[in-house]
Amino acid sequence: MKLKNPVNIFSLPEELLVGTFSFFNAKTLGRVAQVCGLFNRIANDSCLDLDKTRQARLKNQLWGELMMAARHDDLATVKAILKRGIIDPAAQVLLSLNKTPLLAAIEGKAYKTARYLWENYDFDPQAKDYYKESPISTLEKQLRRTLEKKERTQIQSLLKEMKEGKEHHKCLVC
Repeated sequence: MKLKNPVNIFSLPEELLVGTFSFFNAKTLGRVAQVCGLFNRIANDSCLDLDKTRQARLKNQLWGELMMAARHDDLATVKAILKRGIIDPAAQVLLSLNKTPLLAAIEGKAYKTARYLWENYDFDPQAKDYYKESPISTLEKQLRRTLEKKERTQIQSLLKEMKEGKEHHKCLVC
């Protein structure tokens, strides 16, 4: 939130500044001057783009939170992160593992979150991660295990949608 009339140090009355700086002894006042000088140099350095650095750090943090939320079936957190519009969930940028939130949700058996991600974002169901796993191959592997009826139907319907969706996208390109 930005103030309509931002207050800076130059707009403050001199009495207030003198009163504030009178609390510092000479040694501390010298350190304050050095720190202010360093901050000024960093803020005005054209080689350092602090805003881009902060955005990259935020993006990495959000990727981690998104992957954890997807894996643990926390759909509310997934929606909140994606609503911010900072990251593209279909991009495979999680370090060198090349994973997407869809694959993380499937690996964590978070089928409700996986369905939401599949229906609302443009994922390639055949995209493989570092370990040569794709959402479809992971679902097929999970389907081979002995599962409860509810989990089996969730996997089958999600797998069917992914296979049909892939063929449908293929027809549009042809």
